[in-house]
Amino acid sequence: MSLAARKLELANERLARARGLADRGLLAPGQVQGDQAAVDRARARSDASARELKRLKTSRHTRKLLELDAALAEAAERFEQASADAGAARKTQARRLAASQLSVKALMGQLEQLENRRGQATIVAPHDGIVLHPVVAIPGGGTSTVRGPLRRPGDELRKWEPVVMLAGRLRSRVQATLSGADGTRVRVGQPVTVRVADEGAGSVEFHGTVSRVNALDRTSPQERRVEVVLPVLSSTAHWVGQPVSLKIEVANDDPAAAVQTQPVTSGRVEGHLFERGQVERADGLPVRLVADRPAVISRIIEPGTVVKAGETLVEFDTESLEADISGQAVTVARAAAALSAQQRRLADVRSKSRRNISAAKLAVETATLDLEEFQEMTFVQSRGVLDREISGLIENQRRAHARLVWAERVLKKGYITRAALEADRLVVTEVENKLKEARGRLGLLIDHTRVREMKRRESQLASAKNESARIQRETSALVAREMANEAALSSAQQMETARLTRWKRQLAASTVKAIRDGVVVRYVPAPSAGADTERVGAGSVVHPGQPLLVLAPSSGGPATVRLNSGRTDLVETGQAARIHVRGDTRRELPGRVSRVLSENIFGAEQQGPGVCAGLDRHAGGTGCPGAHAGRDGAREGEGEARRCPEGAEPGRA
Repeated sequence: MSLAARKLELANERLARARGLADRGLLAPGQVQGDQAAVDRARARSDASARELKRLKTSRHTRKLLELDAALAEAAERFEQASADAGAARKTQARRLAASQLSVKALMGQLEQLENRRGQATIVAPHDGIVLHPVVAIPGGGTSTVRGPLRRPGDELRKWEPVVMLAGRLRSRVQATLSGADGTRVRVGQPVTVRVADEGAGSVEFHGTVSRVNALDRTSPQERRVEVVLPVLSSTAHWVGQPVSLKIEVANDDPAAAVQTQPVTSGRVEGHLFERGQVERADGLPVRLVADRPAVISRIIEPGTVVKAGETLVEFDTESLEADISGQAVTVARAAAALSAQQRRLADVRSKSRRNISAAKLAVETATLDLEEFQEMTFVQSRGVLDREISGLIENQRRAHARLVWAERVLKKGYITRAALEADRLVVTEVENKLKEARGRLGLLIDHTRVREMKRRESQLASAKNESARIQRETSALVAREMANEAALSSAQQMETARLTRWKRQLAASTVKAIRDGVVVRYVPAPSAGADTERVGAGSVVHPGQPLLVLAPSSGGPATVRLNSGRTDLVETGQAARIHVRGDTRRELPGRVSRVLSENIFGAEQQGPGVCAGLDRHAGGTGCPGAHAGRDGAREGEGEARRCPEGAEPGRA
């Protein structure tokens, strides 16, 4: 632009000198016009240079601004990502440290459990007594095979399996169950020979007598439980728990005497109905296992204990559950650390994606600027240069032709030589050749160079757009994959946390506390076919929802005896009943029939209809809930009286 301005200044000075010479008649008018044309061309070149400089500055400024904006955005993105990475790394490291601490805590808990087990390896007798080895029954083939009670070194024991038993005293009794016709032939006082297998002596025989014969159940009237008194057993525990064989001397039955008959008469008779049942509280609140998986009882309060609200009733074994919770806490911490690392990775991927997309957009904008710059500046500038050059050559050609005409005219007058004329003619030829060359370069610029450069820059622009689209697709897929991984890790963490929470609730439920003041009584299930009435204790496995005991408001409350009766047609509400507690024949509790349930109502819990007898409140005492009791119900009514033969045993009603 400075050069164009200087040329314009020189052209103006030359024009001023030419006009001065023309005024004095020293120059021809054509020469002045040529200087004026030169000034116009110089002014046009100066204006064009100014416009091109302005366009060039605008293009460079725009390109520079784009580059600076992109660099600033990238720097801000990197700074933000570095800050986020630092925070995420700190959180991830903290969570990993927490996971490591929990792992160490879990290992310390396992070590403590192992130390406790080592301390439990030695069992000390809590009181004086006699050591007995437990007898283990091995089921097989429909019967139970009794394994020897001896404990030997190397025996494998399961958790909560009895190791030895400590008895304060020994009872000199042998109990056996007889079935079939043999059970009905056994009587009290019959002599018995008891044979015990001994490893050292081979076999040992003891002699005793039958002390008691009891029927087991109404459903099997021929089964009898026989007790044999052996005083020798009270002096040693060597044979306690050993399988024995009994030989009971049963005398031959006398021939049946002639049956005496008596005519049947009608009238009111008084009869008794004997049934077996269990005492249960009518106002108790069952305490159940609320966990969602089976548990083993480690300690349970004894029935009859008076408790206050908040006192512990049942404690379950939580050793395995605590180990699971410790391991699960480590798993949750590791899942949280993995989720934090994945979130950091996702943030890094998003930052890189934004930077790549920004770089791709910058490439597209740069290619667009290059194309526009070539169309509006480079090509226009090159064409303007050629156009001005052609214009100057045309003016030079006109001036050369004018000078040649002037030279031919003055040559005739003899003012110049032939050599000067030929020189002017050569100048005309040279100018025409330059003009032809310039027009050829202009045609090449328009027809070839412009087309080639346009195609190249359009191709660069299309390639930049395709690359930008590809980067966007790839970054979107990469971000989607990382987000899916984050969602999976988040779901896994939620699942592990929910499992840990559930196990913690189970741990909290492993200690059952009293919700009110009251007295603890034994839970008695409704009598039914196959009902398990065994008492739960330490080592018992209980299932979710299973009742463990009953919390009654106070001792001495209302109690009932639930019975299974096959003759409910003989039982009515309000009939008197006498209740005897098994094991205490001298204790008799008065009561009355409170309800007679039909088979439709009571059949859901037992087979057949049922009877519920209530104990009188004014009785001297109530039976312990869960104790087996027998009911003797008196009834008067119309019926037929039949006489049984003497010596015959009445069937159970």
